[in-house]
Amino acid sequence: MRDRGPSKEFVELRDMLSKFKNMKELYEGESSGKLNVEILLPLLENFGKYLAKSAGLKSSQIRKFFDAVKNIQNEFVQKEVREGEIRQRILRLKPALAYATARQRHQLQSFTDIMYMAMDKVEDKKDFDYFVEFLEAIVAYHKYHGGKD
Repeated sequence: MRDRGPSKEFVELRDMLSKFKNMKELYEGESSGKLNVEILLPLLENFGKYLAKSAGLKSSQIRKFFDAVKNIQNEFVQKEVREGEIRQRILRLKPALAYATARQRHQLQSFTDIMYMAMDKVEDKKDFDYFVEFLEAIVAYHKYHGGKD
């Protein structure tokens, strides 16, 4: 099977993410007279649909990563993680995601590449909150478009 390169959905979302230095700018700013979030949400939906339909990504394949992110969020709420630790905690998830991707490259590569870009844009608690929202949207749209367990 010949590699066809990155999907259109991946490229559009990657290009949107690359325009901003952090998640706050992405979520709170505007481009071309529209709120960035108005532009972002359809891209997240298209990417979630791509992951469910074309990449064949199963819910269980992203669940472990999603659960790890939610654990960090819960630990912050319970004051077990200080604000200054948020960035290092989120970046520490990269090796586990890399390992999962190495085992199932076709299904996970696009998801991992987007997550790496988004993780690199987390600088503080506000960025982390937006990162969680970003991930939740992908997971929700993946499920909505038929992502299987």
